[in-house]
Amino acid sequence: MVVKGPLSSFSSSSLSSSSSSSSFEWERDAKGFYDRHFIVLFVAALMYYPVILGIKYLMRNRKAFDLGGAKSRAMVNWIFWWEASLAAFSFVAATQVVPLALEPLYEQGLSWSESICKLRTHDDPRAFWMFLFNLSKVFEFGDTVLVVLRKKKLIMLQHYHHLATMIYCWYATVITYRYYHFYCLLVLLPPLSVYSYVVNNKLWLLPSPPPPQPPSPPIVVVCVAL
Repeated sequence: MVVKGPLSSFSSSSLSSSSSSSSFEWERDAKGFYDRHFIVLFVAALMYYPVILGIKYLMRNRKAFDLGGAKSRAMVNWIFWWEASLAAFSFVAATQVVPLALEPLYEQGLSWSESICKLRTHDDPRAFWMFLFNLSKVFEFGDTVLVVLRKKKLIMLQHYHHLATMIYCWYATVITYRYYHFYCLLVLLPPLSVYSYVVNNKLWLLPSPPPPQPPSPPIVVVCVAL
């Protein structure tokens, strides 16, 4: 669903749109949000490693939390619903960002350089989903928290990738947003594949579910590269 008449301003505590019918503007709405919440975002990035390493240290002599999975006995499969929500969000965002990035090429006949450098696609109403995608990188820190709470092996893809993409998406929101739609297109698809892959492995409602498997090497390589 394409966003119509999205945010004209942000409050300090929510992403709710105002009553204004003006169209989405990246510099005012997306960049403005990041500027106004600089301290919150900075603290989130700064505390990322201390928090996950601190939790890992505190869990060293404690039993792992049962938060879900194929063999979980928990009443609520938190892992499944977490991954499913991220996969659903990535899918909806992709339905907006993919056409936004490719329409100039296939419908307007523009070259790659013209599409990237000259169009103001960041002010298209669908760019609102690019902004939400950027902001979702902060919430994806929860992936790493779930790993350490369950005392699973913490690999580089888990901790480095989430922090690096959060910082770059922050940078892109404020600095390089004019040609960011193609990067957003590339970065949306691998997470959609990864989260869908994990959801498939964590789906405890299926009879005799297969044991969870790590994402295939090509998906891991692409995610780290992006």
